[in-house]
Amino acid sequence: MKQIKYFVMALFAVLAMASCNTDLEGPIYTPTVENISMAQETQSYTTNETQIDIPVHFLRANKKGEYTVHYTLESTKPGVFSDTNNGVVTFADGEADKTVVFHASNLEAGVKYQATVTLSDADVEQADTITNSANFSTTIVVMREYLWEDAGTAKFTDFTFSEDENLGATVGGVKVEHAVASDVNLYRLVAPYNTLYGDIGKADIQFYLDADGNALTLGPAGMYDVLKDTGYALYWDPVNYASYCVFSNNGNKFHVEFPLAQPSTGQLFLGGLFEFEWNR
Repeated sequence: MKQIKYFVMALFAVLAMASCNTDLEGPIYTPTVENISMAQETQSYTTNETQIDIPVHFLRANKKGEYTVHYTLESTKPGVFSDTNNGVVTFADGEADKTVVFHASNLEAGVKYQATVTLSDADVEQADTITNSANFSTTIVVMREYLWEDAGTAKFTDFTFSEDENLGATVGGVKVEHAVASDVNLYRLVAPYNTLYGDIGKADIQFYLDADGNALTLGPAGMYDVLKDTGYALYWDPVNYASYCVFSNNGNKFHVEFPLAQPSTGQLFLGGLFEFEWNR
């Protein structure tokens, strides 16, 4: 593969992970408080439907006796998420895991919805200060997928990982699809890097065109995991990095330049480049 240009542009926050020694032996710790916790910090879902049920697991360490948990549900958009339990769930004697099913409805295609389930202050006070291992909230992210229709094929050329950085590596027959929507002119290249190399994840690359069918943008600012298994991600932010985030076209020939994000180090590098010629 081509050597990536190591020119640092920006630095993201890097999370340090602590390690532990599992070989140490000692008495087994038995919690004496409830230590209520959410099973996951985040839960993400995609669906093709206008509604979806989301199971959220509540856990407790001390299984003795009955215990009632109170929680709140807050959403970024009203009228989408609902809770038939009305913020209450009860553990029976001996139960350590209870599931509450939240419901999301009125989902619009292409829109990302977010809600947060948070334990009450009284339940947070039941946390085990010895293990300190509880999640006091969980964030739910739901997105309804677009329906997609055939929009031809493209010849895809990559200059980022190819052996010849001048000629690039090319593959034909990459599928192009159009989102069935009245409010956006959205398309996607279907798994172009996987089609070309075979050992890169099967992620699609979405792009928007203007009313005349010319290049507009790839999408909102952020990292896109379209280069899975390479150690890099496509980074797109044409507002702050206009010189490095380029999407242009000359007729049916499209040109894309982008920085490469390296999640393991939190750094950005120059060198992302691909083109495609679209048979539309």
